[in-house]
Amino acid sequence: MDASLKHHRLITLAHPEITKVAISPGSETMACILRGEDNDQEPGSLFLAPVTSVSQCQWFGRLDCPARDVMHLSFSSEDDMYILVRPQLTVRSREHKIPIIHVCRRTKKLHTLIIESKVSRALYSISLPTWTSSSMALTTVK
Repeated sequence: MDASLKHHRLITLAHPEITKVAISPGSETMACILRGEDNDQEPGSLFLAPVTSVSQCQWFGRLDCPARDVMHLSFSSEDDMYILVRPQLTVRSREHKIPIIHVCRRTKKLHTLIIESKVSRALYSISLPTWTSSSMALTTVK
């Protein structure tokens, strides 16, 4: 495969299914999220390969989540990439937890940042449009 992606060849890798792919800004590196070995519930893995030689794919790290929970994979530079994981809802506390994983190729580390949003009962008041015969009025439903 070349950087323009016009010339390619099909390669069979001895790895599980690829779920996400990203190419670095300079088109030098390809990152892949691979599914767990045996099933969809196992943690996924991050693999990196040069775009010019995909067969030289190397394992970079294991994720804390299944590959199917990865919503987005992107490079911000040649050395940094981000993995956005599906938000997790904690039913008891009504908190949304959104893991974002920063991957640094220079240090060869994965750092996870958890973003939490707390929903209080006061937020359940919603403004809904109500139609009347003469005009549209905005009322608050509590």
